[in-house]
Amino acid sequence: MANRRKLAAIGLLWAAAVVSQAHAADVNMVSSPAGLQAALGGAPLVTETFEDGHADGLVITTFGGSHVVGFQGQNFLRAGVFDASFVQSIGGTGGSAQYLDSVSTSGNQETVWFLGAGRQGVGAEWDLGAWGVGESLRLYAVFSDGEQLISEINPTTLGGHARGYLGFTSSQSFSAVIIRGALGPGANAETYAVDNVAFGNAAPVPEPETAVMWLVGLAGLSGLQRWRAQRRVAVRVDKS
Repeated sequence: MANRRKLAAIGLLWAAAVVSQAHAADVNMVSSPAGLQAALGGAPLVTETFEDGHADGLVITTFGGSHVVGFQGQNFLRAGVFDASFVQSIGGTGGSAQYLDSVSTSGNQETVWFLGAGRQGVGAEWDLGAWGVGESLRLYAVFSDGEQLISEINPTTLGGHARGYLGFTSSQSFSAVIIRGALGPGANAETYAVDNVAFGNAAPVPEPETAVMWLVGLAGLSGLQRWRAQRRVAVRVDKS
């Protein structure tokens, strides 16, 4: 019951946030985890690998319709914290776990990643080839004043392949991302897998006042050292 109430509260907050369209944020797309971290100024990232049933700072909730439940002939570990979707683990255990899901425009299916407040970058390894030929997804960010389309996720944006890394950083902080189907009404659901979801905040930049204080302090230290050197010379002259 507590979990249901928590998810309901999260859903209400998310719905309130996306009522209006956000003012456009400046977005920088990245194609690797190193690129994401560099774009955030080297700040540490939180990474969800889906190797267990615990969410590392990430809550995934599905809205609308029936989302995918798995593949035939493959083993799955259900991670209850990730709501109605499943974690794929080929061979049962090991380092092959992925998050598996489906979304579609026709079924009003969408998946929301709640990342916590103040995030400025997120990226992941995407696989559109799960369960057929990968076509396209749409990735949105949820800002304080609404949502904004960030990019389509398709073989073109993944470097010509159905699998690849894609992420972005933003000039405005966001609290969640939404994954929706990119195809029109009547189209089949887009099934995809995702892994190693990493997100974080930009490294703090020293405020101008702080930088000035450092410069003043360094100048004062340099002046003090010169004064001491001159005093030592004067003392030697007096003694001689």
